[in-house]
Amino acid sequence: GGGGSSKRKKEKEKEKEPEPVEPIIATFDGHFDWTDDTKHTFHGDWTADDEGFAEFEFETPVSDEPLTFPSSGVYNGWFENGDEAAKERDDMVLEFSNVEAETENPSAKAAGVKQVGGWEVTGTGSNAMGSFTMTGYVTLGGDAQLVRTYALVEEELGIVVEEPAQQKESREFRKAKRAAQLRKQAEEDEAEEKAAAEAEAAERAAEEEAEAKRLAEEQRVAEEQRLAEEAAAAEEAAAAAAAAAAAAAAAAA
Repeated sequence: GGGGSSKRKKEKEKEKEPEPVEPIIATFDGHFDWTDDTKHTFHGDWTADDEGFAEFEFETPVSDEPLTFPSSGVYNGWFENGDEAAKERDDMVLEFSNVEAETENPSAKAAGVKQVGGWEVTGTGSNAMGSFTMTGYVTLGGDAQLVRTYALVEEELGIVVEEPAQQKESREFRKAKRAAQLRKQAEEDEAEEKAAAEAEAAERAAEEEAEAKRLAEEQRVAEEQRLAEEAAAAEEAAAAAAAAAAAAAAAAA
C-alpha cells in the first residue's frame, strides 16, 4: 500500500518536471571594422547547427566623439533570417578584454584558431529568438568569431528574461532622443507653416493696398476730368451768353 503510493507520487512529480531545454548555438564569422573612430562595426555571416549561412551586422551607436578602441558597450544591428529572407533586429552589450601581445588568445584557442594577442569578447542580449550570451574573439587584423548561445525557454515555465540594464538604458535613450527629434521637427514644420501663412497674408494685404490705391487714383483722375469738363462747359455757356448779348445789343442799335 504505502510503497506503491509513494512510487506513484514520485512518478507524477517526475511527469511535472519540464524537459531540459536544448540551447541553440549560432556562430558569427566575420570582421570587426574600426576604421571610423566614431562607429565600430561587426559584419559577416552566421550559421546555426551548420545549416546554411546568412548575413549579419551590428555596430555601436554613432558618437560625436572618437570612441575608445575597441569600444565595449551597446551594439545594435540586424541578422538575416535565412528561412524568411528577412532582417531581424539584433541588440546586445559586448565587453572586450585585451590579450597581451605575447599571449595566445584563449577564446581563439577554444575555437581551434592559433592567435596571439587581440581581444576576447563576451556579451549578453536579446532579440526575437530570445535571450542569449556571447563569447568569442577579435584578432589584431580584425577577424572575428562570436559564438551565441540561446537559452530558449517555454512560456509555460513562467521564466522572464530581463533585458540587460545597459541595453535597456540605450534603448530608452534612443526612444527619448527620437521623440525629441520628432517634437523638434514638428515645431520646425509648425514655425515654417506659420511663417508661410504670415508671408502669404502680408502679400495679400500688399496686393489689396495696391488695388485700393489704384482705384483711388482712378477715382481722382475721373473726378478731375469731370470738373474740367464742367468748367469747360460753363466757360462755353458763358461765351455763348456773351455772344448773344452782343448780338442783341447790335440789333437794337
